[in-house]
Amino acid sequence: MAAGVDDDARRILYVLLYAPGGTGRRNEPVPGNAWLHMEAFLLGTGAHGARLRFRSGRSGASSPELAAALGAGVRSGEIEQPASGRGPMRLTESGIRAALSYWDGAGRQLRRDAALVKELLNDMAHSEMTAYMYSSFPGSAGGPGDLAAYEDYRQDAAYSLFRRDKLSLRKSASVAGMGHDEFVEELARRGIPAYSMDQGDLDRSAAALERICKIERMGAS
Repeated sequence: MAAGVDDDARRILYVLLYAPGGTGRRNEPVPGNAWLHMEAFLLGTGAHGARLRFRSGRSGASSPELAAALGAGVRSGEIEQPASGRGPMRLTESGIRAALSYWDGAGRQLRRDAALVKELLNDMAHSEMTAYMYSSFPGSAGGPGDLAAYEDYRQDAAYSLFRRDKLSLRKSASVAGMGHDEFVEELARRGIPAYSMDQGDLDRSAAALERICKIERMGAS
């Protein structure tokens, strides 16, 4: 392990990168830095023996320890990401070998939680992800300006997330900042069926996410 890299951050990073997402395949690429930090934040690292600090910002919560672990992984050749330091990231062959020790040593709950948050966020557009995160964790926003900008796109993001069966009706209405009836009426106006998905599955998924999210705290920075 590179000197100065926090082992908790490296463990969470490699478990997240190795975890399956919506495709069901291991090592599904994470779309970019913002997604990685949001997934680590949502994962609830405090419940899994890690103590990562998170700072609020324009793209949401970010962890300096996680950023350092990612940089070290790229330099070592265990993680591939565009040279710009932006864009999709995934484990290389040597990275997969390194990740397996963390994955095999992780508890079943951590593996399940990592797959759950990766499946949730990986295929969200940036605006969808920030709308979901800002509505759930207002403290992850960098300041009043970020929250004001979020108000401009939160409703469109909520309709899109609901239409794609990413969130339950209740959670989508919350992301939109609307009451249940108002949200259902707007769905009808937009031609989006309000009850076409398996609501039971979504409610169970929402309950699992709420269990994860309950332990989240913004760290001092």
